[in-house]
Amino acid sequence: MQFQISSGNGGWNITPLSGTLEGQIVATAEGLNLLGVKFAGKTIIGSIKALWGATILLESVYSDMETLRAISLGGVFDTKVEERLTLDYDGFSDRANKVCRSAKKLLLIGADIYSKGAT
Repeated sequence: MQFQISSGNGGWNITPLSGTLEGQIVATAEGLNLLGVKFAGKTIIGSIKALWGATILLESVYSDMETLRAISLGGVFDTKVEERLTLDYDGFSDRANKVCRSAKKLLLIGADIYSKGAT
C-alpha cells in the first residue's frame, strides 16, 4: 500500500492512497523509513517500512487490517542512507541543490531527511 507523507505539526502526516481510509490522515510519526519513494512537490509517496514515535489518529485503523499491516508498526529501521536532502519551496533537493523526483529509500527523522538512490 502506498502512503502520502507530508510535513505536519511536530512530525509527519500519514495518509493512505488506497483502501477504506483513502485520503484521510490516519497517523503522525516522528520518524519514518520508506521504500520506492516518489516526490510530488512537498509531499512524499511511498511504502512504509518502519515507523517511530507514531500516533494513530483514527480508531478505525485498528479494524482495517490492510492499513494496519501497511503502516508497519513493528518494522525495523534501516539507517543505511547516502545523502541528506532538504525541503524547500521547490520540494526535496540534494546537496547540489537539484530537485529530486524519486528515491529507492528514504529516512525521515524529525525535520531531517536522508535518502539512498535519489534522482
